[in-house]
Amino acid sequence: MKPLLLFATDLEATAVSALADSVQVAVCGVGAVEAAVGMVDIIERYKPAAVLLCGIAGAYDRQLKIGDVVSVATEQTATLPPVYINKYSATLPLPLKQVVSNTVMAVGAEPAGAEVENMEGAAVFAVCHRYGVPCAEIRAISNYVDDPRELWDIPAALTALAEAIKKYTLMKQLSLHISPCPNDTFAFDAIVNHRIAHDFDLAVEYKDIEELNQGVIDGVADISKISYSVYPKIADRYMLLTSGSALGRGNGQLLVRRKGESGDIRRVITPGVNTTAQALLKRYYPDVECIPMLFSSIAEAVERGEADAGVLIHEGRFVYQKRNLELVADLGKLWEAETSLPLPLGAIVIKREVADTIRKQFDTLLSESVQFALQNPTLSRDFVKQHAQELDDEVINQHIALFVNSYTVNLGPEGLEAVKRLIGEVEIDDDKIF
Repeated sequence: MKPLLLFATDLEATAVSALADSVQVAVCGVGAVEAAVGMVDIIERYKPAAVLLCGIAGAYDRQLKIGDVVSVATEQTATLPPVYINKYSATLPLPLKQVVSNTVMAVGAEPAGAEVENMEGAAVFAVCHRYGVPCAEIRAISNYVDDPRELWDIPAALTALAEAIKKYTLMKQLSLHISPCPNDTFAFDAIVNHRIAHDFDLAVEYKDIEELNQGVIDGVADISKISYSVYPKIADRYMLLTSGSALGRGNGQLLVRRKGESGDIRRVITPGVNTTAQALLKRYYPDVECIPMLFSSIAEAVERGEADAGVLIHEGRFVYQKRNLELVADLGKLWEAETSLPLPLGAIVIKREVADTIRKQFDTLLSESVQFALQNPTLSRDFVKQHAQELDDEVINQHIALFVNSYTVNLGPEGLEAVKRLIGEVEIDDDKIF
C-alpha cells in the first residue's frame, strides 16, 4: 500500500503530472458531497496507506502571500448553523506553516478563526477518520477570499504546490551512502534487497568511512553512514536516526605497531580526520601527529614502517595478529574505563529537509531491517561478501556480532547518553528512545 495524493480537480492534479510514474494520484471531485462520495470509492479501490489532500485555497489572512504553501492542521465545516459545525484534524502534519481551514458550501463564510478556505477538506478528513486512514492536507494560496476572480493567480499557486509536494512528500527517492563493511551491509540488506516491503527508491553507494564523512560535510547524500565525531559539523543540515548505529562495548578501535618496536609513538596512521577513531586517539594520545589513510591500507602501511603506529577499524581489528603487528591500546577499553558507557562509533543521518513523516518511516524501516537480519542471519551472507574486505566467514561473523546489536535496532537511553558524552547534545526523536 502506498500513500495517495488526492486532488479535487484534474487541473490541480497537473501539479504532479511530471511525477506520474512515481506517485499514486486520485481525483475526488469538487465540493464536500462529491469529495465524501468519491473518497469512499477511492479508499476501497486504492486501499492507501495514507491520504494527502493537495490543492489550491483562498486565504482570509492577508499575511499569507499568493503562492505560499500551508499544511492544514484542522478543517472545520462552515456556512452551517453553529450547532452543526464539526472539526477534523490532520493525523500526519507536515513541516509547513500549520493553519485552520473552513470547508465552505457557499461563498460568504465568516473566517471563524480560520486562515484559509476550501471546499473538500472536512469531507476528506471525515472519511479518512471513519476508515482509519492517516491523512494530511497541503494547500497553495491562489487568492484572497474577497478578491474578484481576475486577481487570482492559479498558475503561481499550482507551481508552488508542485514544488512543495516534491519537497515534502515525494522524497522517497533518496540517495543512500553506507560503507561496504559487514555491519552496514548486514543491517541494510533487507532494505536494499527488498526482503521486507517498502516503497523507497534508494540510490545506494558504498564508500570508505572518511568519504562518507566528507560527503555529509558537502551535503551530498540524503541518508548516510557517518562517524559520530563528525556530527557536530553537520547537525544544522542532518538529523541522527535512532536506528542503524554501530555502538557497544568491547568494539573499540585498536592502536597497533610493529612487533618488537619500542620508543615513543609520535606519528600514527588513522582512518581519516573526521573519524571517531581519530577523535578517540587524540583524546587519549593528544600529542601524536595523525596521518589519514584508507582504513583497509593501514595495517600494511604500519608493517612497512610508514608510521610509528596505526589505528585499525572494521575487519582490520580482527586480523592484525596474523601480521607483524602487536596491540598498543584498545581505545574502546580506555573509553569504557573513563565513562562506563558503550562506545559510539558510527551513526546513520538523514537530511533535515526530508519531511518528518518520511524520516520517521525510514527510521522505522531501518530498525525493522536490522531486526530481520538478526532473525535471519544467513540470508544476507552473499550480499555481505560482495562488499567485504575479508571474506572469511568467521571474521565476518565476529564483525557483525561486535557491531550489530540492540543499539543498532534502537539507540535507547544508554546509547543516547553515550552519544551525548562523546559529542555533546543532539536532537533526536524522543518517541524512538525507549
